[in-house]
Amino acid sequence: MISYSQDKKEAEHNRAERGGALIMALLLGAVAVLLGGTFLAMSLTDRRIASNEADNVGAFNCADAGVQHAVAELPDQDIDTLLTAGGNLFTNQALGDGSYSVAVENNVNPDFPTANIPADSGGATSDTDGYLVLTSTGRVGDAERSVSVIVSIGSTASSSPFAYAVWGDSEVLISGGGHVDCYDSSAGAYDAATATHDAGVFSNEMIEMSGGSYIYGDGISAGEIKRPEYITGEAITGADKQSFPVLDCPSGGYTPASDITLGEGATYKDGELTVGGGNHITLSAPPYEYYFAAVTLSGGSTMSINGGGEHVDIYVEQKFVSGGGGVVNVTQNPADLSINSCGVWAKPQRFEVSGGGSAYFTIYAPDRDIVVSGDGDLWGAFIGYTLSATGGSKIHCDKALGGGHSSGASGGGLEIVENSWNEIIY
Repeated sequence: MISYSQDKKEAEHNRAERGGALIMALLLGAVAVLLGGTFLAMSLTDRRIASNEADNVGAFNCADAGVQHAVAELPDQDIDTLLTAGGNLFTNQALGDGSYSVAVENNVNPDFPTANIPADSGGATSDTDGYLVLTSTGRVGDAERSVSVIVSIGSTASSSPFAYAVWGDSEVLISGGGHVDCYDSSAGAYDAATATHDAGVFSNEMIEMSGGSYIYGDGISAGEIKRPEYITGEAITGADKQSFPVLDCPSGGYTPASDITLGEGATYKDGELTVGGGNHITLSAPPYEYYFAAVTLSGGSTMSINGGGEHVDIYVEQKFVSGGGGVVNVTQNPADLSINSCGVWAKPQRFEVSGGGSAYFTIYAPDRDIVVSGDGDLWGAFIGYTLSATGGSKIHCDKALGGGHSSGASGGGLEIVENSWNEIIY
């Protein structure tokens, strides 16, 4: 017979065992929770590390893409203008989940990374040796990587946009018995007997020849070419489209009247310069930059530009009209005078050169219609939204402006200097 005391002891023992088991279960549960939390934290950390590494690789790829984009874009840029404006070619250019920014510098810093390329004597804002430093910074998330390379544009001429005699964003029409050929002003004055037949005419849409007019060289179009039999070189269709930026107008307002000597028949008001009645005015340098709302030369009037051998830029915001050989470049060197459109207009304004005569200059007006008419000679090169040359106009492209033309070329080539690639570690 089991006593009451013995039963009580066994009950207490059982309760103790159950209590111990509960404590052990709680301890095991706590350990499991702790281990689970640790594994979760490790998993999240690994994911963050993997994500950061992916962002880091993505940022590097964005930086490299920025370099490639810059190499493709720079031949169409005015390098000195870009350097003067601070050199920011791209800012936060989107690419996938990231972006890149590219800065362009002239090779003037004492720590220029290639010892066998001397510093450019032109200073920070004037490229005279054809070497530039690109710094591309890629960003994805919080990751940022930067690389720098040295690029060579071969010569200062190759940085010019005037690789073609004529470039048109839309239609290029040459008719009325005129022609396009080339010469090299650095080798001497134009001579019809020795003019070269390597001119280039480019259009993003159409080139049309008629009336016995000729391109003595290549015709290149992203669209179609009408009457290719009047092109003595190659007639190329389906080319890649090209573009040129619209220039900003100079800061500080129109050229002050004090910089212009007006004679009889000339007026200047609110930036609009008008010369008529066979009168003549001269724009002397300095200044080497003039900025007008509009320019109209009519009735046999002329405007002489005398830069003393230095380059002069004329910026025109609206229309430019010159008749009868109205613009006289005293040096007779097309590289010494550029007539540029500036600012954006809802409707294209016209740049007109008519009435025969002779003229030496370039026209850069990628968003304006350029109309050339009359049996005259024009030495230089032209960039316009459209270009129409009629009435026997003859365009003589100066190869010294853009380093010459080769079939399918888009201007001066640009190459990355060997062994110049460098990642910047901050």
